[in-house]
Amino acid sequence: MTMTSPMDRPRHGDAGQLNVVKSCHDYALLNMHDQVGLRLTPAERRMLRGLKRLLEGDPARHRRHHRRLPIMLPVVLRTRDGERRGTAVNVSGGGMYVMSPEDIPEGSTVDLVIGPPRERYRFTGVVMWTRRRGEILGLGIRFSAVPLLRSITPRGNPIVTNISPAA
Repeated sequence: MTMTSPMDRPRHGDAGQLNVVKSCHDYALLNMHDQVGLRLTPAERRMLRGLKRLLEGDPARHRRHHRRLPIMLPVVLRTRDGERRGTAVNVSGGGMYVMSPEDIPEGSTVDLVIGPPRERYRFTGVVMWTRRRGEILGLGIRFSAVPLLRSITPRGNPIVTNISPAA
């Protein structure tokens, strides 16, 4: 009997986990825009308030600003140097933790393709830190908004658009 990696095992609830990832990413984008003073629509402002209640930690009780939500989803990490595979282990309003057997240097921009083949989503992030435990490398990846921004028009079109399934 051969052992399989988390990437190969059947997963249940992938759609729900992808919704968690998308909500965390939406929060990160909206929060970034709000912090730099870009105008949010009333719907985006309501969404940001709701996501803040769900995702922000209590600084009096926790050292982290965002709650970590456990997930177990396959992820492809694309960099200038090629493609690597890993497993997303948790996600927050700031980014995600990915286990990978291969190193990606800190500061690298990565294109993350996450989820099972029929429901993949693409996000962009930056590797903020790496930690090795035996043969497994952990990567702390912060969400980046740059590739997903669209022009803000005088009509006040929404900033966050639906994230399209990855190719």
